[in-house]
Formats: sequence, C-alpha cells, structure tokens
Amino acid sequence: MLVCTICICQNQQSSILPSTVVDNSHSQSLINLQNDRINNGQLNEIWQYLLEHHTVLKTLDLLLNNQNLSKNTDKENKRYSALMLEYKKEMEKLFYFNTSESPSDIQGELKGNVFYAQSSIIPAAYHIDDDQHPHLVADRKTLVIFKPHIKIENNGNLELKILNKDDEEIYSAKLAPPSELPRLPNNKSDFIELTPDDFFIPTIFDADINSPDLVNQISKDPSYLNQFLTQNTTINLNIHETSSPFFLSFDSLSKHPNKKIIFNIKNNVDAKIKYNNKLIKMANDRSIVMVSDADGNWHTREDARLSQHYKHALNHYSQNKIPTSFDIKLDTNDKINKFSKNTEYFDDILNKNNLIKISTGDGYWAKNFHFPNEKKYANKKILFSSQASFHSDITYGDNKIRVSTGEEQLLVSDNNGVWSIANNRYKDPTDYSKPDSFDIKIDNNEQIQKISKSTEQLNKIISINDSISISTSDGNWASTFILDTNPKFANKKIYFSSSASYNSDIYYGDKKITIKTNQSKLFVSDKFGFWRTIEDEALISTEEEIQYIENGWSTIIPKSHIKPEIKLSFHYKNKQGSLPTVKVGAPSSLLLHTIDIGMLTPYRDKLRFQDDPELHRQLLQQLPTSRLIVTKYKPVQLNEVVLPNGTRYTQKSADSGGGHSGDMREQIAKDLISDGINLANYGINSSAPNENSYLPTPQITIHNAIGNYNNGVQVHGWSGGSGKATLYESTGNEFSHELGHNFQIGHYHKGFHGGVHAHANHKNSTWGWDADKNIFIPNFEKEKKNELVYLDDRNTTNQPTAHPYKKHTMSKDAMSGGKPYDPSINAFTLYTPATM
Repeated sequence: MLVCTICICQNQQSSILPSTVVDNSHSQSLINLQNDRINNGQLNEIWQYLLEHHTVLKTLDLLLNNQNLSKNTDKENKRYSALMLEYKKEMEKLFYFNTSESPSDIQGELKGNVFYAQSSIIPAAYHIDDDQHPHLVADRKTLVIFKPHIKIENNGNLELKILNKDDEEIYSAKLAPPSELPRLPNNKSDFIELTPDDFFIPTIFDADINSPDLVNQISKDPSYLNQFLTQNTTINLNIHETSSPFFLSFDSLSKHPNKKIIFNIKNNVDAKIKYNNKLIKMANDRSIVMVSDADGNWHTREDARLSQHYKHALNHYSQNKIPTSFDIKLDTNDKINKFSKNTEYFDDILNKNNLIKISTGDGYWAKNFHFPNEKKYANKKILFSSQASFHSDITYGDNKIRVSTGEEQLLVSDNNGVWSIANNRYKDPTDYSKPDSFDIKIDNNEQIQKISKSTEQLNKIISINDSISISTSDGNWASTFILDTNPKFANKKIYFSSSASYNSDIYYGDKKITIKTNQSKLFVSDKFGFWRTIEDEALISTEEEIQYIENGWSTIIPKSHIKPEIKLSFHYKNKQGSLPTVKVGAPSSLLLHTIDIGMLTPYRDKLRFQDDPELHRQLLQQLPTSRLIVTKYKPVQLNEVVLPNGTRYTQKSADSGGGHSGDMREQIAKDLISDGINLANYGINSSAPNENSYLPTPQITIHNAIGNYNNGVQVHGWSGGSGKATLYESTGNEFSHELGHNFQIGHYHKGFHGGVHAHANHKNSTWGWDADKNIFIPNFEKEKKNELVYLDDRNTTNQPTAHPYKKHTMSKDAMSGGKPYDPSINAFTLYTPATM
C-alpha cells in the first residue's frame, strides 16, 4: 500500500460554498401548493428543497460571520501587538538582531535594504565579504522585507510592485508596518475574541464519547475526532480506563471553527493535550474546556482571560501615554486665550483634532481652562506644558488641577467623553495582600480530607467566606487540592501553608503549584473568577523580545508570482526605488519515501515522520525547495532473509550488528529495500546486488531498520547518503543531518563559518521562517545559557568562537552537531546559509 502526503509551500485555503440552483421546476411546485390535489411525493420534494436551502443559507451565514470575526480579530490582534511592542521598546525590553547599516540595495530616490525569506532570510545584496545564501526558488510563497533609509509613519502608504521581464506589472501590495513583521514563536501574542464566558459547560452535548476503545483511537489517530467535529458543535469526551496514556495534538486536527470540546479526566489517567505549541497535563477529576475561534484555532479559558487581561492593560497604557506627535499645537497668546475663552473656537479645535498640545510661557498664557464631560469630546488627549511664571487652573468635569511652572499634565477623555488626568502607572485592581485574619481556618485532617476529595465541598466553603486559611501538617494533610474557576468567587482569597513532611499539589486553571514543607502561597480570585498568584503574570508583559530588524516593512508574495526574471519596485509618496535583479531558480521538488523494516524481528513502529503531516509541513519550512512529497510504504517484517550471496537466515544473522554495522543492515535494508524503492520509482524493475544507485532526481528513501543478529536484536541508524537515510530517530538533528549527506554535504561543512550560526554582522547569518505560521525561527538557542560556541567541542584550543547574542548561545548547523530551536515549533535543525 502506498499513501502520499504532499506538502506545498503556498497553503491556499479556500472556502467551498454550496451552490444553489433555482429552476422553474421548483417554482412550479410552489405554485401547485394552492392546488388541493397535491400528492405526498410533491410535498416531500418541496420539503426537502426547503431543508436543503435552509442549510445552504445557514452555512453561508456562518461562513460570512466567521469571515467578519476573523477580519476583526486580525485587525485587533495587530493593534494590540503594535501596542505591546511600543510598550516593550519604551521599557527598553525590545532588541533588534540585525542592526547593520548598509548602502542601499535599490536604485532610485527611495533608498533602503531588501531581504527575502522562504525557508530562511536571504539578503537581496551582499554587504559582507565571502557571504553566501541560497537563491529564491520559483513557485514558493515568499516574504519580502524592506528597510527604508527614511522614517515612515506606521500608517504610511509604502507599496511593492512586481514586474516581469518585459517591465509589465504583475502584482502589487501595500507593505505592512514594522509592528507586523513576523516575530519569534515565544513572543507571538494571541489576542482573541473569545471571552471566559464562552467556556461554559453545557448541560446537553451533540456528542458524548464514553467508549474507552474510541478514546484510544482518538488518541492514536486524530482523524476520528475530525469526523466528530465535522458533524457536531459540542463534544463531551470522557477519558478513563484507557490502555495507554491519552495524548491529543490539536495542531494535527483540521480547522473546525466555533466548536467546543469538554475533556473529563477520571481514574488517574495520564492525559495530555497540545495546542498552539503548548502542552497541558490534565489533572484527574477535572474538566478542561477547549473552544475554537472563527479561524478554527483552539484556546483554553485561561487564554481568553489572559487576552482580556492584556487588552485591558494595553488599552490603559495606550490611553494614558503621552503622544510622540500632535495634530495641533497651541503655543501663541492669541490661540491659547481663544481656546480658553471662546466656546466656538474650543469646539472647533476638539472636533477637528484628537491630539492637542498647549504650551504656555510668559507672554502666551491663560489662567483658566474648562473641559466639560460630553460625548462629542470622546477619545481626546490634551497635553498641558507650562513654562510660564504663572500657574493655570484646569477644570474637567467636577474636578480641578493646577499646572505650575515646569509641569506637564496629560488630560484624556474616555469613550463617553469623560475627562480625567492620565495615570501612566497601571495598577493591578487585584489585591494580593495577605489578610490579617481569615473568615475560616481549615487545619484538621477531617476537614482537609473533605475539601481535597470533593471540590464541591471546597466550593461551598469559598462561596460563604471571603478569606480562607488551609494549613497542612503531619497527620493533617492531603496530596491534592483543586480550585475551580467561578465568577462568583471574585476577590476571594485562599492562603495555603504547610508544615507537613509531604508535598501538596494545588491545581488552578491550567496550572499547578506544589507546596512543600514550610512553604506558603496566597491565591486570589480576580474579577473573572480566575485564581491567580502574584507571580502568575505581569499586567503587561515585560519579558525581553528580540526582533529580526528595526523598521522592517513587509509583505508576503503568493507563490504564483515568484518566477525567474521578476523585478521589484518600491514606492512611497513621490519616491521610487527598484531592484532590477532578483535571482529566482526553477521550481524544485523533494521526494521522500518512508518505510519501517524488521529483519527476523518485528519492525520498531517508531517512524513518527511517516504518519505525521505536521512533521512533513515542518520539514518543508527548513528546505529551499518548492514542494515536498512524502510517500508511505507499508511496514515489512521479514521472517526469512536471503543475502545476495545465497546465505539464508530464518532465526538470526550470523553477523554482529550495531547502529552502523550488520550484513542485513547494508544488504537488505539499504541495498535491497531502499535502493529497490528508488530504482522502482525510476522504472527499473530489476538490478544487480550492490549496484551503485544513481540519483537523477532528489529522491531519498528514509527507513527505520531493526535486525536480529548473533549479538542480539540491534537497531540501526545514524547513516545517510546515496539516496538513503537509515534513522534511529525520525525527527531532530539526526533527520536533518542524514538528509544533508544525501546532498553530498559532509561533517563540519565549510568549517567554523559554515558549521556555526553567526551574528548579523558576520557572514553566514540567517533566521528561519515558517511560512504557514508566519513566525521566525532564530539562529540561536531558546534558553539563555550564555555560552561560547566552537565548531568541535573536542578541539577548542586557539579555535574561533561564536559569542552569545543577548545571552542566547548561538546554534550549530545540522552537519555540525546542531539541534532544533524548539521541537514543539519545528522538530528539525535550521541549516546555515553555507549548507543551503
């Protein structure tokens, strides 16, 4: 059996809408309704027609609603992401990897530097000696980054045009501002339209899955759950008595908008779910609700709460920060006094401008300013700056403030036009102070056991008490406590303390905290009813963020426009700059065959890559090719083996085997099966033993192989070349490394500068790009180890070194002992430009 998975770089998602055909036959049937002689067949036909068209209308309505929601969410996401970056920059927590200042890459009045990205970032022009990068390949989605040498406002209209060899325009696009440049995966913010209220558990479900066998099937093959999601909106999934640990990756599911799954965990089952590259270990006797948004992306209630939390904080930041520029400045005596005393002039200024600055000084000053609360003055900002020898009094609503010499005050109005003085220090409304006394103390074993075994019992106690102390000790202890989310618990506090010799686990939301001997922790329920500790998250994230380049405007070009001999032209206002030479190679494909082989022993059944389309997708993101084709061959278990020389084995090989050794490894797994698959796909149905395999096309057979030898059962792996790859692990650096050997790339290819990733001001520097998720994968390690990197750690004396970037150790190429940045993001190693 041969099963193919084809990955192509350009993911073209199109909604298939049911077509409606209205013809005269249906109209005639409707007219006949007035006829007393309607037969049952006609009625049934009319009824079916109405049912069908009701479904069509309902489907259309749902699709259009999802499309509108998706657009609004995307717009909102971009706004909040821009605010988050602005805030981090102000807090000096935003850094740019590529800070090189180079001459313009384009010709014309508009100057700037151009970069492309397909599997990796490629500079349009080389400004570093001996630098080298792969060229673009045709028919692959491509990111274009333009860094102008002039400052352009975020709402500026910067345009890219693509011309063919005859200078005819074939495509144009507006470039997105720098705030929308792809980010690193751990910095990608998800601001979603879902709210915590969307995660309620219904009393009735469309599907209720209780069968352990079916639960096991869903864990092993997500396509079963795809079928349920296609036909149902709410699914209740009970996980208990499974024969193996339950695992479900939402990343492997098809897109199913507006769905809800409730996971109920019973009987100490080991259950985990993965979504958006996050892993959740589900607690026993708990329910977790997953909801998909209008785009079919899955979220937890905690995601919705955090999204609201950050939106609230960023809105406050946006509303209260001092503008960097203003629509109008009032800095003459005439303007200031007219604004102070003339109501019509006041109204005219506020109606036409949102950002206003009033600067007073000796000779241009007014004593009094009055701002009434009115809806027509909504969402305005007025900055008062005084250098006058006399103070000014500002009345806003029923309040008054005085601005004296050398002072500034920012006045802001909300959505209702109510004025207030800006407070740029956002304060968390949640009170994390430990109570001086508690409404109830629980410290004896009987009470502790009750609230540990019954969340309902604990919830009853929480509902009638605002502050609770739970103290464990030897003889008065339980291993687990569960805090349920409930909006009715807003502002409640629970203080856990332990003098017990044993640990206790507290589960809250999707999190767990372990309380050890002589430790304590205060939990506070916020206004949404979510339990939090003061360490859980900052009100606005202050984590450092690294972006590829500052002032990088970008757009994604569809694959259909990436062809040889195209030219790029950039336009801003009356300025234009052109890139007349863009090197684009022919479209290319890579064909990977996969097979699991057992020789005189069962096959391993560990070839993960074979069955996981997500791994196929991830691999494509690392390779400079237009298309990746993965084929699946049925696994084989050979109970009898005959070598080319006639030697016959039925129990075990007479040879000694190992990772790189064994007669069956070379002559059966490699020569007979892998070469045989390759040759068969060239149309060669017979070949001699040990015949050299030739490679007219990029075609590689990847296999897991295990054999029974004189020294026992041996697993083969860690070998590649000549159109074959024998793998122990089918993900990680081993896969990337052995694939490289098939393109005649050796160990430590091109030495230090080819084997170790570099900073942006050195040759051989790049980042990866996931075109589907629109995220960058950097060329340094995720963890901050702050280590020097040598090409070969066995030989470091007087050898060149790569220094860390912001304490992140630089990565190595796949051919030099590298590893994936984050296997949950991409399970394969980023190649250096020298290797690609």
